[in-house]
Amino acid sequence: MYIITRARKRRSLWLASTVLIPLSPLAIPAASAQQSASPNLLPSVEVNPAKPVAPPPAAKPKPSRRQAAAKPSAPKPPEQPATPKPGVATPNDTDNYPAPATTVPATAVLSDIEAFANFMRMLAPPTPAQPTASIQSGRAVFANIGCAFCHTPSMSTGIRIASGSWRVPSQALSNKQANLFSDLLVHHMGAGLADGITQGAAGPDEFRTAPLWGLGQRVFFLHDGRTNNLIQAIEDHAGQGSEANQVVANYGALDARQQQDLINFLRSL
Repeated sequence: MYIITRARKRRSLWLASTVLIPLSPLAIPAASAQQSASPNLLPSVEVNPAKPVAPPPAAKPKPSRRQAAAKPSAPKPPEQPATPKPGVATPNDTDNYPAPATTVPATAVLSDIEAFANFMRMLAPPTPAQPTASIQSGRAVFANIGCAFCHTPSMSTGIRIASGSWRVPSQALSNKQANLFSDLLVHHMGAGLADGITQGAAGPDEFRTAPLWGLGQRVFFLHDGRTNNLIQAIEDHAGQGSEANQVVANYGALDARQQQDLINFLRSL
């Protein structure tokens, strides 16, 4: 007599994997013998109760990735406070109420940030090229078509510009004329130039008028350097909602000679 011990599924077909185990007729009890008389029942084998079968050891659960990531790591040593070193951007404030017998650091030593700001503040403006007949004609065209409404040719600094102290104005910066060609104001430049960035009260299509001095030494134009063509930069000022639409239309109405004079003037700055 034989019994079927297991079956397995492979490739969606049930295949019987049989192991034939011979059974002795003497090992079958009477009840099992009666059951075996039926062709639909298989004989069973009694298990010896004196020798209980031990259950297999439980498998240790494998930790999940989240549990593994949450595993505490070795504590890091406490961070030490950074010691200010010469030549770094540290504040130059001093203690107004020092302890007795304490040396007060000198306040005349500037930080790197203030020294850099002074260097940039004292730089000389770009020197324009010597005027020619074409440049002078282009300057007149610049004003006539409306460019000077935003690109204001000249402004003056304040009467008293401080140089580290409001009591002592800077002779180099006070009451000086600056030919920067900008009104330093924010204007709507339309959807074509919008960068999608809101900064303070300025919306995505608002930009501060860029100074034009030094324009002849630049390689790329507009706020994002999108073009190296000066004519394209002028035409890109036009767009839906731009305050410069009429000025760009006036530029387009010029003849070729006037347009060339305007470009020559801009390149001379």
